[in-house]
Amino acid sequence: MKKRKLLLLGIAGCLATSFAFQLNVAKAYEDDGSFYVLDEDGNAEFISTDTTNQSLFQTMTSSIRSLFSSPTAETYSFDIQSVDPNMYGIVRFKALTNSTYKYTEVDSGREGYFSPNSAADAAFIRTEGDFVICKMAGVVMKVAASAVDSIITLEQAGNNYSRYTVTNGRMAHTFSYYSSGSVTTSATRVGPQQSYIQNNVTYYSYDGHYFYDNFNKMIDDYRAGHYNNAVNKSNPYYNYYQYLSLRSTANYNAAFYDDYIKSVVGTTPSAMLTTGAEFIAAQNAYHINPLLGFGIAINETGFGRSSYAINRNNLFGIAAYDSNPDNATQFASTQDCINQWAYIYMQQRYLNPIDPNSVYRGPHLGDKQSGINVKWASDPYWGEKAASRPYYIDNLTPDYGRYTIGISNDAHIKFYKEADTTKLLYTCEPRGTNDSLYSYPMIVLGSVTDSSGAKWYKLQSDIPLTSTRNGLNATGTYDASRDYVYAQASKIDIVFQGSEHSTLSDADIFASLNLVNSSNLIAGFTVGSNVSTFIANVKSLSPATTVTVKNASGTTITSGVVSTGHTFTFTTNNIVSTTYTMVIRGDVNGDGVIDARDYNRVKNHILGKVTLTGSYFLAAKADRTTDTSLDARHYNRIKNHILGKLTITQ
Repeated sequence: MKKRKLLLLGIAGCLATSFAFQLNVAKAYEDDGSFYVLDEDGNAEFISTDTTNQSLFQTMTSSIRSLFSSPTAETYSFDIQSVDPNMYGIVRFKALTNSTYKYTEVDSGREGYFSPNSAADAAFIRTEGDFVICKMAGVVMKVAASAVDSIITLEQAGNNYSRYTVTNGRMAHTFSYYSSGSVTTSATRVGPQQSYIQNNVTYYSYDGHYFYDNFNKMIDDYRAGHYNNAVNKSNPYYNYYQYLSLRSTANYNAAFYDDYIKSVVGTTPSAMLTTGAEFIAAQNAYHINPLLGFGIAINETGFGRSSYAINRNNLFGIAAYDSNPDNATQFASTQDCINQWAYIYMQQRYLNPIDPNSVYRGPHLGDKQSGINVKWASDPYWGEKAASRPYYIDNLTPDYGRYTIGISNDAHIKFYKEADTTKLLYTCEPRGTNDSLYSYPMIVLGSVTDSSGAKWYKLQSDIPLTSTRNGLNATGTYDASRDYVYAQASKIDIVFQGSEHSTLSDADIFASLNLVNSSNLIAGFTVGSNVSTFIANVKSLSPATTVTVKNASGTTITSGVVSTGHTFTFTTNNIVSTTYTMVIRGDVNGDGVIDARDYNRVKNHILGKVTLTGSYFLAAKADRTTDTSLDARHYNRIKNHILGKLTITQ
């Protein structure tokens, strides 16, 4: 049976005691519908001082409690010295008002913060002096005992703790948070059901990657520092939209975005009613994914109905600091806001891996381990909530799964102009004390193998390159066809194999089709094979690759017999390969067949009447030898092939 709750247009993913949005209707949804305004500089979230519709807010709060789960005031007396180090349970944090708790990451020493009004529990691992070690939102954190209300069992927590379930083929994450000083829960969609996730089973995870059907086994693994008991121990899950780089694109037109907003807000005023074209314009200008940006804006403004969205065209809570929320930036228009968010906040700061202010944690929404979420939000599940919007909007087609996503497995990754260690562009690495950088995603465009046999990935760059691709230009115009880099494949783990952007390297394509590359002269084609078949074979191997074939006159062709002298290129994600030339061994005149005209051309070359070069010279050899000259042997080989005395091997 579906659990249903009212769509609350609130703040920070929690039921706060004030209500900033102008509402006259509440809409029913099956999953999370909470919204919030954030400090884009990574400070604490703010709670609006706007008390408009206070009574409606209180009514909606009560309705949500009765529909979803009853909040409970867990008043335990916490004494860290009396905690059983072997107990299996959760850490229940103390409630706070408009503030955050600080933590230190156990493995890196990196400092962070979170609000219990957004996430009230974590997995208990152990105690250390006056600190509690626990895990939440992807990080093992060290939290002061003063931040902890209690360490309790699941039974004591009732239903108010983090867990994952499946509803109608979709995974949902239920999380606890504080509402008016009491603990309750909400849920958000995190993607399609995975093969290892079963119906009617509760799963536990405090990183969203490894899932357990037994809570105690999860705690055992966390304490041991591995995931051996996870149901997907060899296949970590990465929420597609949560780990998709903002340097991706979306396929929807403006009407789709606008119609979606209209379907939700009805006649209620909204600043997002006609922003579809504006998000697409920002994609075209700055190459920032409009679907992800649109989802963030929905969550930040309650489908465009917040007072700052309507009165200040501020769709992202920009400059609405906790200390002074009314400092929220006034934009000339919603287009101006979207452009500044895309260019200034995303490109120059959060997607800038050489940012001296160390804001960069990866080009994705993320969690508290990596991504924009690390610095942007005190809600540990901000990235997950923002990623949920495309799941509602996209409904898994046509954008879901287009891109191949790789995750870094090293804190220091060097990015090169080409698959060549002498052509370093920049190094992505920690830039300050206790400022770790890890587990961030990259869009994988393809792979290549260098002369030593080492494999490299071709990647979409997070930062624009210069016009010559010899340097970086964070303030420049992003050009997807130019702004790609290479990194050694050993540094990157493929976690999502895309469809449209699934590619093979040129070398891998040739190997799969039994073609031989000799200085960009490509032999191995069957005599009489068709150009259309070659194109189709490449497409089936590498769906994102487009093949352009031209005849000897330079005219693009899509059919006809493969012939010596035809050229072709591969285009993948606007990146065009080198030009290759086709060779049919024995087809010396370039008509795709082997006959008397071909051995006559070889004879005339020997006699000095014509000169064969390039693909025609290779075709005239009629074998796979490394001869550098033509003589009677080659002439006779073609003649004997015609007479049926031998067959030229392609």
